[in-house]
Amino acid sequence: METCRECSGVLQRKPYTFEVSIDDVLVRVPQGTAVFCANCNSYRLSGREREWYERRAAATILRSIARASGRMVRYARRVLGLTQAELGQLLTCA
Repeated sequence: METCRECSGVLQRKPYTFEVSIDDVLVRVPQGTAVFCANCNSYRLSGREREWYERRAAATILRSIARASGRMVRYARRVLGLTQAELGQLLTCA
């Protein structure tokens, strides 16, 4: 059984909402789970899990492109590994 690095408490998987704030806009991705400590409630995401959440946040930003700031679009582009031209083509802006 895995234990917490902070307090040695028992770790358990439970629902998790990923949040990222860009230009004072909070983007939430509530569809997943994370490993939490039963004692201190700290959570741990693997690199793969964090990548999944960031890609979902990028998709959320791009779905609401009319309200997205430049910084939000750059975040989404970086997470998706696209150039400006590639993203423009995908959004049919180029």
